[in-house]
Amino acid sequence: MSELNKAITWGFGLGCGCLLLVLFLFFGVMIFGAIIAPDVLLESERVKPAMQPTEMVSARKPPAAALQNRKEVESAAEEAPMDAVQEQKAPSPQESSKVFVSIAKGITANLRDVPNGTKTLTKIPQDTRIEIISSRDVRSGALEVTWHEVVYSGQSGWISQYDTTGDLWSHDTTGEISSSRAEGADEVRIAEFSREAKVAFQSWILKNTAATYLEYPQGSDSSIWVRFAPELYETKDSAETAAVRLARDYKLQTGYKGHVIVTVWHHAKDEIFAKGRL
Repeated sequence: MSELNKAITWGFGLGCGCLLLVLFLFFGVMIFGAIIAPDVLLESERVKPAMQPTEMVSARKPPAAALQNRKEVESAAEEAPMDAVQEQKAPSPQESSKVFVSIAKGITANLRDVPNGTKTLTKIPQDTRIEIISSRDVRSGALEVTWHEVVYSGQSGWISQYDTTGDLWSHDTTGEISSSRAEGADEVRIAEFSREAKVAFQSWILKNTAATYLEYPQGSDSSIWVRFAPELYETKDSAETAAVRLARDYKLQTGYKGHVIVTVWHHAKDEIFAKGRL
């Protein structure tokens, strides 16, 4: 029994000793954390450079120089006068000179709805000077005719260059007036005279003038038979004027360089009413 008691006593003592050792270590760690660790942490904070106040500010907003520049720009924009802002826009172009044409003497021009059109909006009397809005060259078969866009009596339409004198009158912003010949006004619009040019001219005349019938008798190049609308038969002079105008258009548009005789037949009778020569 004595040996058993000794063993139990020795084991109990050993267990108590281990328990005391564990408690000692536990409380030692606690004491170390409360006394020694704060000093270590403070030392590490002293070793690590602290963030400067300016750096903390810069992390949140732009530096003072950038703010100053932005304020200067905003201030300049607010104080800039309106005319300075307008100078940045494209300058408005100065008023360009106006260009006019005159309807030829002895001619009543038809104001067409479109270039080379057949619908007449109104008629423009001779010697009328009218402003050109725009111009366009229109080909019709072998022909090339310049048409001017104009406004007359409140209606916008087109007139043929052949209805005008061929002069362009310019009125600049100072009121000064100058004139020049329109391009193509004195030139043949067809490179060479041909049968195709005659056919194209015949088609153009019937579409764009008061002529209701046109024929080249026996295929002649110098003789033309024509009938006009009844209003051109008021006098013999008016019919002769229309015949001369047709002869001029024929030579200009076909390139024919010889003498031309235009015979005007009566619109209702089988007889000759007048003749025009050019």
